[in-house]
Amino acid sequence: SLVYNLPCFAGFVYTIASNPIDPSILAVGAGDSQIRVWRTGGEQLFDVTNIHAKLNQCKVMSLAWHPSREGLLAFGTDEGRVGWVEALGGSRMANFSTAQHRGGVYSVTWGPCVVGEGEGLALYSCGDGKVMQHSMKTGKAIDIQESLDKANGSEGARPAGRSQVLWLEREEGRLLLLGCDDGTIELYRLPSLALAATLKSA
Repeated sequence: SLVYNLPCFAGFVYTIASNPIDPSILAVGAGDSQIRVWRTGGEQLFDVTNIHAKLNQCKVMSLAWHPSREGLLAFGTDEGRVGWVEALGGSRMANFSTAQHRGGVYSVTWGPCVVGEGEGLALYSCGDGKVMQHSMKTGKAIDIQESLDKANGSEGARPAGRSQVLWLEREEGRLLLLGCDDGTIELYRLPSLALAATLKSA
């Protein structure tokens, strides 16, 4: 009979992300302070690598592979930290943003710079009702709400709390989608950051 040594988790599995370049590679974030990279297309049934990444007993709540750099993986934790790591090789040492959310990071994603000019893609995180743009080069982060308010003439208005951030590429251009605590979804066009639509449930 066959006996398999199954990798297991010492906590809840909070997030799974498939690599966009090689979908057979999965990243799994759990409540045991580790990120696991599972190569499902290999000869071994369970080819799993653990990434400890100096996570200090935190829960890994969100993951996002870079769309064009195969091994670059972003992550967010329950304690509000945002980081990135070369998950497929090298030292697998994580880098962290100097900014931190006050609560769990619900989502991380890669997209074009909203604030300032940068080469390549920036990393975005959503937590404690805010969306932040992180620079891998400097490690610094900016809350993008001020730029959205300025572009739409809504300075001084109280924005809805954010619960999700997502970038979409369409024939008509790039869209920034923000999920809000009140159940609405806001669509912003780039590069103007003009609010194109607000979706509300009936």
